[in-house]
Amino acid sequence: MKKIFLLSVLFIFMENVSANSDSTAIELIEVQAIGIYPRIMVYCIAEKVFVQNDSGTLTQVMDSRFGGTIFAMTCKDYKQKMKK
Repeated sequence: MKKIFLLSVLFIFMENVSANSDSTAIELIEVQAIGIYPRIMVYCIAEKVFVQNDSGTLTQVMDSRFGGTIFAMTCKDYKQKMKK
C-alpha cells in the first residue's frame, strides 16, 4: 500500500517536471532511527523533500526564508543543511 501511495504522489508531481529529467525518480535520502522505533525516512520526490514515519504518513517538508516566506524545501537545500 505504501508503494502505491508513493507512486501516486510521484505521478502528481510528474506533470510539473520534464520527462527527460532524473528529478522524476523517488530517492531515499536518509533513514533516521532511535533504537528500533520510531523510524523516519526522508525522500526526494520531484526535487522536493518528503518525510515518512513508520505508520506510512508522507509529509512535505517546508522551509522559510526571505523574511518568513514559506515554501517547499528542495532536495538540494535539505542536503546542504544536513552537511552543517
